[in-house]
Amino acid sequence: MVYALDPDADGELLWETRAGSGGTMGGIHYGMSSDGDGLFVGVSDLPTKNPYNVGEGQPGIHRLDLASGAIEWRNLLPNVCGETKFLCFQGISAAVSSSPGLVFAGGLDGMLRAFDAESGAILWETNTVQEYGDINGVRGFGGAIEADGPVIAGGSVYITSGYEKWGEQPGNMLLVYSIKK
Repeated sequence: MVYALDPDADGELLWETRAGSGGTMGGIHYGMSSDGDGLFVGVSDLPTKNPYNVGEGQPGIHRLDLASGAIEWRNLLPNVCGETKFLCFQGISAAVSSSPGLVFAGGLDGMLRAFDAESGAILWETNTVQEYGDINGVRGFGGAIEADGPVIAGGSVYITSGYEKWGEQPGNMLLVYSIKK
């Protein structure tokens, strides 16, 4: 559930919207982002069969109207995991970040994507689950993107790739991508 509270009215509830099925593994984990009009919500919705889930899973990214909570669009992501010995799923557990016109989100599957803020269309994506060169003399590996989301600063997007807890794809990378206009 996503809740909007009015800080000027002692936290009065303005609206609430169900973005995913939720449940014991949660749906919305670490953080949302806003451009002032829309609220960008990453939803994990791991496929579990427990009585706390409500409805079908909605793993992906969702834009809610900031004033009303109405869902303006959803981009439900495909499962690109294939065969792997690690827990792999297309949901977004890490925090979501945005800049004018763009939304960045990393997935439990190691995919980093840039979405169009108005339509939700995927503008760019890269799979961070790979081996990286040894600029500093140490090989690196990417993995699941979990918890901390993309950081946007100075025309670049920074992301950590690799999260071993819960059996997810381990890794040890800090990756930097340039934002080109």
